Amino acid sequence: MAFKRIKQETIEKAKEVEILYIAQALGDELTKSGRSYFSYQNQSESTPSVAITPSKGIWKNFGGTEGGRDAISYFAYRTFNSCPPSGTEFIEAVKAVCQMAGIPIEYEDGSIEEAANLPNPNREVFRNKKEDDDECLTKENPERIDFVYREWMKHLSLTDQHIKHFSEIRKISVSSMRIREYRSFLDSKADRYKTVKEMIRVTREPAGVPGFALCQGKYGPYWTTLGRAGILIPFRDIENRISGFQIRADEPPKIIKREGRIRINEPIYNILQVVCHETGAILWEGNREQLPIELPEGKVWMADGGIYSWFASLTYKKKGIMAGTLLGDPSPYHCAVPSRILSKWKPGIPINEVMDTRTIWWGEGPIKGDIASDFTDEVHLQAAGVNSWRVLLEPTLAIAPERVILGFDADAHTKQGVRDNVLSCIREAQKTLSANGIELLIAIWPYHVGKGLDDTLNAGYKAQIITIPKEVRSKASVEARVK
Repeated sequence: MAFKRIKQETIEKAKEVEILYIAQALGDELTKSGRSYFSYQNQSESTPSVAITPSKGIWKNFGGTEGGRDAISYFAYRTFNSCPPSGTEFIEAVKAVCQMAGIPIEYEDGSIEEAANLPNPNREVFRNKKEDDDECLTKENPERIDFVYREWMKHLSLTDQHIKHFSEIRKISVSSMRIREYRSFLDSKADRYKTVKEMIRVTREPAGVPGFALCQGKYGPYWTTLGRAGILIPFRDIENRISGFQIRADEPPKIIKREGRIRINEPIYNILQVVCHETGAILWEGNREQLPIELPEGKVWMADGGIYSWFASLTYKKKGIMAGTLLGDPSPYHCAVPSRILSKWKPGIPINEVMDTRTIWWGEGPIKGDIASDFTDEVHLQAAGVNSWRVLLEPTLAIAPERVILGFDADAHTKQGVRDNVLSCIREAQKTLSANGIELLIAIWPYHVGKGLDDTLNAGYKAQIITIPKEVRSKASVEARVK
């Protein structure tokens, strides 16, 4: 079978996904001891043989020689029992990790496959199974999903640690936190089981609701929730139905970053090699504890990895997850509105019936939209990331505003890759919006003021709003307009 070549940038993003998150998504039985989480290579083992250490970003089979520093190698080891993966197994592992983490796949031919549209990795990757053995449950309708999520949230609260994050870092008031219904997602399996058990008394079994999973326990099957601990951030649609959550992890993983004409190899566990792209010569050899290093050809350093993931669940019977539900298609978007509106907005009522929607904004990130909407007193439709902007088209046409203002992060003007995605958004969205009589504008501000619109507004700076021509004929014409 022929595979399209995946861009190296996408592969690097998949490598940066936290290993512990993939282990949790696969339903691995994990026991924490010190800084590490211990698990089993297979169900017949009586003692753990695999260790994951998030603070170092590594996993190791201490009963053998296998080990690695990224989610791709861990997934392949669990799925194919091979490490490192190569050929089709590597490609399938990359696609599966992207599916779990919500990362769009960009191919070298220019095409993009959204994570929500990727095939279920259970069907594509897991071998030696009947075709439907690990089929995920069909996603429920929006009303049912909203009902289950809201009942579940009644049994959750916000920890002091997370309240401090919102108040000190995000500059969000306690009253706004309450209105926006942010919640803490704890690491305790017992607490997760207890909250779901209480919820089910009202909702019945949450089959078909992303994030909930039917697991096989010692005394029989039970419903619980999967995912890493952190802050639960609700995604609301334009009728104030909660359609999903992102989790902002408490502990971001550490990853290796590089810059220059170099690549990183790991010939054996815990040994890194910095290799010259052009000649293949080994320029440096050591371990991550010796980083950062700087060479004439480039530099290598440690950095925090991605901290956001979707609240969703797989079906993986081999690991005791008897039934789970993925995000489905399309992935959620977030309709952010001012706190004063949200406090009175009843689920099921279209937003254009409760506030002025002649002007709406497009942006990325639900919390950024929540903050910005309180400053602008307008609707902010937020995608999870700039690559996912297409999910905003359908709700925008349903609202039918007079104008849309693009408020993507300031690195859209400074980073080439992000800039290209925004320019693509402008060119493609312009056609649909213009055909429906909707004007397209863009907000710009100096990067030093703030990366996001929320930071900029919190700093007391007002973004400049400029118009975009009704007909965008080329990338160059757009660049000239937004510079």
